[in-house]
Amino acid sequence: MPDCNMEVEVNRIIYVNSENGFNIFSGSSLDGQHPSFVAKGYLGEIPEKTRLSITGKWVKHPKYGQQIQVENFEFLEFDQDSIKEFLASGFITGIGPSIADRVVEHFGDDTEYIFSEEPDRLTEVKGIGNQTVKKIKAAWQKYYGDRKSLVQLQKWCIGPSTIQKILKTWDNAEMAVEAISKNPYMLTILHGVGFQMADSIAKKVGINDLDFERLKAAIIFQLDEALSKQGHCFVPEKKLIDETYKLIFSDEQSTPAEKSKKLLNNAISILIGDQLLVRERENVFLDKVHRAETVAAKNMMRVLNHKCDSQIFDFQNLILEFEANNNLAFDEIQQEAIKSSLENKISIITGGPGTGKTTILDAILQIASQTKIIGYPALVAPTGRAAKKMEENTGIPAKTIHRLLEFNPQVGFRKDKKNPLEQDAIICDESSMLDIFLFRALLSAIKSDARIIFIGDIHQLPSVGGGNVLNDLIKSQTIPFIKLEKIYRQDEGSWIARNAHAVNSGNLKAMNMITANDFFWKSMMGENSNEISTRTKKYIDNLVQNLLDQGESANNIQILSPTYKTPAGVLELNNLLQKRLNLSIAENKEIVKFRYGKTEYWVGDRVMQLKNNYEKEVYNGDQAYIVEYSKAGQLATLFFPGKSANMDDCYITYGLSEFEELTLSYATTIHKAQGSEFPIIIMPVVCSQFMMLQRNLLYTAITRAKRTCYLVGEKKALSIAVKNDKPIQRNTTLKERLRELKQTSLL
Repeated sequence: MPDCNMEVEVNRIIYVNSENGFNIFSGSSLDGQHPSFVAKGYLGEIPEKTRLSITGKWVKHPKYGQQIQVENFEFLEFDQDSIKEFLASGFITGIGPSIADRVVEHFGDDTEYIFSEEPDRLTEVKGIGNQTVKKIKAAWQKYYGDRKSLVQLQKWCIGPSTIQKILKTWDNAEMAVEAISKNPYMLTILHGVGFQMADSIAKKVGINDLDFERLKAAIIFQLDEALSKQGHCFVPEKKLIDETYKLIFSDEQSTPAEKSKKLLNNAISILIGDQLLVRERENVFLDKVHRAETVAAKNMMRVLNHKCDSQIFDFQNLILEFEANNNLAFDEIQQEAIKSSLENKISIITGGPGTGKTTILDAILQIASQTKIIGYPALVAPTGRAAKKMEENTGIPAKTIHRLLEFNPQVGFRKDKKNPLEQDAIICDESSMLDIFLFRALLSAIKSDARIIFIGDIHQLPSVGGGNVLNDLIKSQTIPFIKLEKIYRQDEGSWIARNAHAVNSGNLKAMNMITANDFFWKSMMGENSNEISTRTKKYIDNLVQNLLDQGESANNIQILSPTYKTPAGVLELNNLLQKRLNLSIAENKEIVKFRYGKTEYWVGDRVMQLKNNYEKEVYNGDQAYIVEYSKAGQLATLFFPGKSANMDDCYITYGLSEFEELTLSYATTIHKAQGSEFPIIIMPVVCSQFMMLQRNLLYTAITRAKRTCYLVGEKKALSIAVKNDKPIQRNTTLKERLRELKQTSLL
């Protein structure tokens, strides 16, 4: 629809959400061309009869027809008629319709000026005394102050939804503007506001390029980016200074580079003094990350070094008894994994699909219960999906680590050092997904006489969050670990596990992609990489349709892509596949559509949570379906399969602004799929994704498939991925800390 730019008057407020400022109102244009319309947007709690200059676009509501989606707005001055109506509305305390008439009759065109600049003159109007003036002044100052502040925030190019976040954080708009004027970088505490936005505001308010608040904010930003996007726990100080310099200074700046870098070094020292950073061995950590590593390492050693009274058992005979009862035979390594877990305070078992991890865990649990070595175990995993899978495999209730530690958004983890867990054994599956913060929280809450068993696949991608916990634990050589490599589960000739192990060993020739009945490869040809990627995308679209035509459920098909923005990346695939896999289409229902940001959502869409939301108890990577949407209330109901045994708890309400935490997930990145399994996986493998063609990425994608795996793309790209066994290394010091603590304990 065409863009809209007009001056309007707000006639009636239809709906306003006080939490996020979303507003629906009926209005009329001042030029008379649009005598009645409905508009919606993040305007906050504006009073009726307010005059605005709005920009936006016309959109068509399926039930209510054309409406204006407001993208930006400014307040206009009142004229006599509009200020009379505004005052008569009762928005300003102490003034009703009759007094509004008298005020405007007395002051005429100067009415707004009197309220703003000379409010004491209101006593000239019959019926307004000194006490009433006090009430009027307070109400007008709040209204007018908020109005001026909103105008100022918009002049800084802050969008309406961000403005509502600011107002929710500061409560008072004038205070927010004053605080931001002094230090715009404090805005970075808000979700979705990065250093660049804060820096652009800083330039508008005249903050010097060499201001220490700017330098400190840029340094914190660089460390946050290294943590969130690359998983680094620290950045070498020299690199941090060089990268920050590139971020905030141009080649044309007048200050010499040497002086600027020295100031950055000083800013680091100030942040260290403020206990926001830690400098250690020429490396710089965010204080919270440094504490997480050091506390986790100390608690690991606390549990490891605690001596328990233990009886001697003949585990070999107990294992033989388990084998006889279950009609199976463990190999030597598998037996060693069972014994290691039962004999040691802390142990690690790693292995790929089909190597027997689940059966080994069954044996550990049964023998531990039989011998009473473990009386009260807790089965946990980092995500809800992984915990659900663990529970299905063992038949024993499993929880997320957050739920085990009784996380509360207001107070944090209720279970900690002062209030430890009662369980005498913690068995953690999918341990490769543990980031340093969750690891620290878990270790802090485990009592000293407990056992810990970490189970995972070391060849999968590391955690989405910072650190490389499982890898560091193994490389520290302080904890017994067993690596399972032989494949036993082949499920009637399945090639998924065998091909995954071929990838892991770097042996492309060992992959069967011709005669396998559950693993398929499709080569795509083209003149250049971009053309091949486009053809790959179209082939995936057709493949999905073919699967649906064969009776496959839309819920069973998951596309995994290494990248977001390439032609065969997540964004384009989601836009393409929405019309194929949306459940409303599959069930021939009417499509209800709504928009958040640049994304158009449909009821029936599959979506994914992008960040942990502890109040809703949904976590990064959890998938859901949009089952209902109310346009009037701007509220969506989402269904999270398997979130809870109680079906009612699986339905969660999201306001429209909360969709910043969600994205379409017909296609998703491989990182986001960690800990999940899907019946059918389809993955593009093309050279345009060159930077992400890594062995562990490909391996992780293949091992997500339970029934069928399709790879589509270029053989050259597949070869690159299989050969590239050097994934980006993460800067961590957990392994060194564990070694040092272990060495100290031996002295």
